[in-house]
Amino acid sequence: GDVYKRQVCNRDGECECNPDYKGIACHFSNEITCNNQGIVSDGGVCTCNNSSLYGYWDGVNCDVCKTGYDIHAVDASHNPIPCKECSGDSITGYWKGFNCNEL
Repeated sequence: GDVYKRQVCNRDGECECNPDYKGIACHFSNEITCNNQGIVSDGGVCTCNNSSLYGYWDGVNCDVCKTGYDIHAVDASHNPIPCKECSGDSITGYWKGFNCNEL
């Protein structure tokens, strides 16, 4: 099962977490706990990404954008790049708000 993926045990039954997992029972990970949008601590607390490269994430599990960043942003090739800074111009409007949905 999943527990064998999370930890490695020796013949004496002493176990330690695999590098991607943290916590006493190895049940926290960046992927599961922080939605791959942040770094999880040994205690299961997420520090969400906060950069132009990885997006500006918020929430207990890094599952929402920070206020002023767009969950539906795309790059010039229309590839999704969620949680990028709100933007706009004089033609489409200057957008702001929780998910860039206010003029």
